Amino acid sequence: MNKKNDIELDKIRQKTIFGFIWEISSTAAQYIINFINGLILVSILQPYDYGLVALTYIFIRLATILSEGGFSRYIIQKKDADDLDYSTAFIANVVFAFFLYSILFVMSPLIADFYKEPELVLLLRVISLAIIFNSFNIVHLTILLISYNFKLTSIISITEYIIAAIVSILFAFYGFSYWALVALLLTPSIIALIILWLFSGIRFKIRFDKGRFIRMIQFSKAIILLDILDSFSNDIYTSIIGKIDSTRMVGIFNRAQQTHSYVNAMTKYSLVKLMKPVFRDIQENMELVRDTILRLFEMTFYINISIIIICSVFANEIFLVLYTSKWIESVWIFQLLSIAATIAPMNYILSNILITIGQSKLYTRIEWLVKLSQLLIIIIFIFSFKLLLIGLIVFELLQLVIRLYFYYKYLKFDLLILLNSLIPYIILSIILLLFNIGFKFINLHINIYLYLAAIFVLNILIINYYGKLRNLRTYKDIWDMVNELKYAIRQKLSK
Repeated sequence: MNKKNDIELDKIRQKTIFGFIWEISSTAAQYIINFINGLILVSILQPYDYGLVALTYIFIRLATILSEGGFSRYIIQKKDADDLDYSTAFIANVVFAFFLYSILFVMSPLIADFYKEPELVLLLRVISLAIIFNSFNIVHLTILLISYNFKLTSIISITEYIIAAIVSILFAFYGFSYWALVALLLTPSIIALIILWLFSGIRFKIRFDKGRFIRMIQFSKAIILLDILDSFSNDIYTSIIGKIDSTRMVGIFNRAQQTHSYVNAMTKYSLVKLMKPVFRDIQENMELVRDTILRLFEMTFYINISIIIICSVFANEIFLVLYTSKWIESVWIFQLLSIAATIAPMNYILSNILITIGQSKLYTRIEWLVKLSQLLIIIIFIFSFKLLLIGLIVFELLQLVIRLYFYYKYLKFDLLILLNSLIPYIILSIILLLFNIGFKFINLHINIYLYLAAIFVLNILIINYYGKLRNLRTYKDIWDMVNELKYAIRQKLSK
């Protein structure tokens, strides 16, 4: 990195520091709300309830992708986007949403017959309303994102999660079974719609420009197809399990996946969401882009993988405490999926960056190869539930290799520099793994809650001390952010 890039990076860090804090705070709040809400719901609902709702995900997500049309990413990468772009995208989103909802409404009996679950008819028709509600929010949220207004998006997220949690708990408490989960999915989009349209201050004339719409379609058509394949590839496992096994086992699998989503939330979603506008601003400086990718990888290893290791080693104890013995079947699935979960955030980072820096052709080429590889792996491993899980791990490894190869070939991303920068974090992961396996064999004869609390405190101390001892860049970045936040708060209080 030369001095010019260092100065540019400092400017970007100053610009995004509060965005980072708001986004991380929002994700933490959502995590806590979801966590508490999830504990209450899993104690009332059955695995079958979760499995039944999970069977609708593949259809809801596919319809959501089609209604969004990739137009938000077009707006993000277009530096001179204006009201006409916003209005054109908005109209297209809403029209597509109503059209797709009508298709799902008609198709719901056929889908219910496929899974031999009659309840899916009404369930799918109601839960699909989220597609329509979300279509009114997409452009507004995109405008907030490109303007770095993470404060408002965080407030919206926290508000909608709190209200959704309350509504879903009431539904579950009064015996509405899986409808509690429907309420949990529908409520956030309704609350976001109300807040964005009443309080965001975002206004634009409703106009439609055919030329701009065509340009949006041209930009996003290949991406949309890949998004569909990506959504399909993520949810196909649930659909296959529902067909070859049972709806109850879908619920068990979904619980293991959901627990991993809690672990991945901070790095996989918050960091990438925050960095999208940053990569948009630095897309013409490839040296800076490469260094920022390294920083994201380092952050992922330092935080995400450390948490996964701890949770995997003590999965049995954690599931018993959080979910009771009703969900103990999910433990071995969670532990097996932990291997894939260590790789997934890196794939997610590499996948999202290309679009943001305008490399849509390269993105398309990579994603096609990745999806074709996954299809081949599914065909090979489809013969049983356990084999399907092993195939999922193989796929995560294979797609990481594919993505890194293309980054090296076309973006001159030095893999030796990447490996060298990650070695200290890999060593930390090994230390944590050995420490936790050893600690598991120590019988302290204490309350299980105190036992788990002691484990997490000791691991945090190890992670912090290691970062300080090795003078890790991620460790310094985290403490720089903390110190800048303290300074900003003092400045604000002194005024």
